[in-house]
Amino acid sequence: MILSWNCQGAGSFLAIRHLREIRKKFFPGIMFLMETKNKRDFLQDLQVEFGYDFLFTVEPSGLSGGLALFALSEFNVQVLSSNNRVIDVSATIDGNKIYISFVYGDPVINQRQYVWEQLARISISRSNAWFMVGDFNEINGNHEKSGGCTRSERSFIDFRLMQQNCGMIELPYSGDCFSWVGRRHNYLVRCRLDCAMGNAEWFSLYSSASSQYLRFMGSDHRPIITHLSSRRRKGWKKFRFDKRWTSKIGFENIIRERWVDIDNNSDISFYERVKKCRSTIARWRREENYNTQKILEELKDKLDRSQVDQTMSAAEVFSIRNQLQKAYEEEESFWQQKRNTKFYHATTKHRRGRNHINGLNDSRGVWCQNERKIKAIAEDYFKEIFSSSSPTDIEVSLNHVENTLSGNE
Repeated sequence: MILSWNCQGAGSFLAIRHLREIRKKFFPGIMFLMETKNKRDFLQDLQVEFGYDFLFTVEPSGLSGGLALFALSEFNVQVLSSNNRVIDVSATIDGNKIYISFVYGDPVINQRQYVWEQLARISISRSNAWFMVGDFNEINGNHEKSGGCTRSERSFIDFRLMQQNCGMIELPYSGDCFSWVGRRHNYLVRCRLDCAMGNAEWFSLYSSASSQYLRFMGSDHRPIITHLSSRRRKGWKKFRFDKRWTSKIGFENIIRERWVDIDNNSDISFYERVKKCRSTIARWRREENYNTQKILEELKDKLDRSQVDQTMSAAEVFSIRNQLQKAYEEEESFWQQKRNTKFYHATTKHRRGRNHINGLNDSRGVWCQNERKIKAIAEDYFKEIFSSSSPTDIEVSLNHVENTLSGNE
């Protein structure tokens, strides 16, 4: 997957939270950020946190601008050319060598044509699979905007011509494609400034590729993520007990009532009792809205909708942002406190040490630490102890085993 986002400050609280959630859900192999507004030192910290092997940056100019490209080593990203508008690279995906141009179109209208000319020059010597993604700061027509004045058809010609010269075709997408929103006096303007496109060779390799527009959070641009195949990873949510519930009114009573109710049926095992109590807690959490993740999701959806709601004032949008940030801070504070307890550290270290196998002796007594060899040694060992060695006179041994069933059973 490839992520592109004009984050408008990679150091802002909500931008970092959004990036963490995107990483957790999708973990894009390549991530492109625009308007980082931070120098390389800070972006290197993000690189370590998010687990990327490669980082290329274009430094901001004062308090604006700045580009950052993160990638995993498996993609073998090589920067071919770069400036404050385009980072052009080669990469290897699924064994295929491809080219990717990460684009940040110039916000100044009369400077934008130079970006299109640069991409057109690149196209002259490019015949392999080629992909473009980014905030182009331009649209293909009035159908890609809502609100504001109607633009003349002539104003779209240069952008359309660039795509034609480069042989670019837009990827199919899901989500709200109006990726940018701005307030102009007393009305909203929404435009599709961010998009992903590829040439014919790209589509021959990734015919199922599509882009997905995510929600607004921490920026007035939506992140756009490109899926190279139609398959999406689905997660399975585990039940996790949150000790904060114990301080909520009525929580202890519903557990007591459920346990007493179960006591009336002595045939129920301890496992089933815990399972039924867990179901009761899950239902209580839904009804009382004590699901922290659900509260966060509702606030994020509310912020996303507020960005495009013309009836909402800037003060109301700001208030929702503060509520979301406060909810995140409370959640972070809770988990930080949990992580810092001596018991947590002690049990975690003990469990890791107990569960990890550093090495095993093979049948010849040779110490092996290679993961594949450890697996083979373990398999051979259990095959040997559980396989029959064709014993004789087994009845003699069985005579010493006490019968647990009568002859009639």
